[in-house]
Amino acid sequence: MAPFSTTSIPKSDAMASPAPAKEYDHEIVDMASYIHNYKIDSDLAFDTARFVFLDTLGCGLKALEFPHCTKLLGPVVEGTTVPNGTRIPGTPYQLDPVLGAFNIGAMI
Repeated sequence: MAPFSTTSIPKSDAMASPAPAKEYDHEIVDMASYIHNYKIDSDLAFDTARFVFLDTLGCGLKALEFPHCTKLLGPVVEGTTVPNGTRIPGTPYQLDPVLGAFNIGAMI
């Protein structure tokens, strides 16, 4: 049995080739096309979206009054701030996008 060495690196000329690009499901393509190409020309639709957004924001801010919500919020390591990160409304937190999305979702 050969002795263990941290300096011996196995040599290999084999390189992994990149996986071919996968085609998206037809449903995903349809949704993306709808989102990017549909023209909204209804004032009622814009007003409704505005009211839904304000209601959601209000519910999230109200949730900050409940310890069951606030104990889920914040960075994994206390005091961590991510420059140009996601700001969490009503809190001093500025987090990475994934944790920011979780925090905002937990508030809502």
